[in-house]
Amino acid sequence: MSRVAWGRGARWRRQRGIGVLGASALLSGLCLYLATRNVLLEEFLKAFASASLGWLLLAWLMQIGTLVLRAARWQRIFVEPVGFGPLFWSQNVGYLLNNVLPLRVGDVARVFAAQYLTKRGLFRIGFTLVVERLADIGGVLAAFFVAALFAPMPPVARDTASLLTGGFALALAGAAIFYLVARMVSHRSTPRVVQQFLAEFVRTVEVLSVAQLIWLTLWTALGMAAAVAMTWAVIAAFGVHAGWLTALFVTVTVSFVMAVPSVPGYFGVFHLGAQVALALSLGAEYDATLGLAVAVTLHGISYLGQTFFGLIGIWFLRRSSRVPVMSTLFARVGAELRGDEPPEAGAA
Repeated sequence: MSRVAWGRGARWRRQRGIGVLGASALLSGLCLYLATRNVLLEEFLKAFASASLGWLLLAWLMQIGTLVLRAARWQRIFVEPVGFGPLFWSQNVGYLLNNVLPLRVGDVARVFAAQYLTKRGLFRIGFTLVVERLADIGGVLAAFFVAALFAPMPPVARDTASLLTGGFALALAGAAIFYLVARMVSHRSTPRVVQQFLAEFVRTVEVLSVAQLIWLTLWTALGMAAAVAMTWAVIAAFGVHAGWLTALFVTVTVSFVMAVPSVPGYFGVFHLGAQVALALSLGAEYDATLGLAVAVTLHGISYLGQTFFGLIGIWFLRRSSRVPVMSTLFARVGAELRGDEPPEAGAA
């Protein structure tokens, strides 16, 4: 691609990014207003201070368990053996940057960090991340339908789930077609970078044997169970009598709304989504002040846990390489934000 054409594309990407960021800020602001409009600050602080530290400690431990299980699942997707530690720290560096930077550039940083720590190629790591995200979507949709069997929810929520399920099925079908095409053209006279891209895609798909898919499903289910347990512990910390179904519905709803473009850290959309799910599940027993306290606490435990381990991951990155890893990593993330020409992909 010529530099002139790339420059035009970069300007378009910057303009699109600014537009998405502006719309995301407006949406987050609106959600924050809706989440707090019926709550008095004094009552909220009293409710917040009443939380049981024992339950909150359990929730924090479940948050750690969720992060560990997600990294273990990512490890199972790789073709060759890869250490758990490098993937765990790379994952949390990505979460940290998603919490403080716009446009989900933490996902880009996660791939680059894993490349530094595992010495694997960018394409290989990127495709494993795609598989992981597909597993996330499948797990959330499965949990949603479990909740839909028992929990009250408006028809629009059920219709949205059906639409997302159809989109997920189409995405899987598209990936299958792309795999067949990639197998046919990956060894033909195409540019080297294209051959590498297609070969890594084929290799990532072909390693997913039946046993691997079973393990992937198991780790996804365990991760979802840990996330539900965290939500249940936070709800219990405020003395709200709710069962596992309410915790499941809140967890699934929050997972859905976090896919909506918003400001870094998912402020606003997270809180409103958790409150709506609690209100639908608890009905007349729902209290807006306690609902906001639960939402803020749930978000805080997730945010602070990811930030804490992300900072450790950055420290680990700085110590594990003789090259200026962090300056290079942030330079690449900055290039992604600006729409500049990307660096060359690492060797496979």
